[in-house]
Amino acid sequence: MKIARNLIVGRWLHSHEEDTDQHSVYRPANFSFGPARGRRGFDLKSDGTCTSIGIAPEDGGAEQSCRWEFKAGKIPRAIVHLPNGETQELSIESVDNEKLVVRK
Repeated sequence: MKIARNLIVGRWLHSHEEDTDQHSVYRPANFSFGPARGRRGFDLKSDGTCTSIGIAPEDGGAEQSCRWEFKAGKIPRAIVHLPNGETQELSIESVDNEKLVVRK
């Protein structure tokens, strides 16, 4: 599967309502989401920096700076490097302007 790096650049929030057993779905931040007590996600910038978006204890978002890289291949991946040394790997199933689907 060929996916261009620039397609995943942007601010993506988890649309948990659309998840399946095999996939997690993310939508652009300007998507008309239903009510939620906060949404996890990430903002991937073209320069390799990013922001990891978590859920704050009082609901809403909690953000931390991070770095990311793109690995092309049979299964394209976005690898997010968090400041605490943890790594989050997103195996990309599909992406377009409206939806990013990653394997669980």
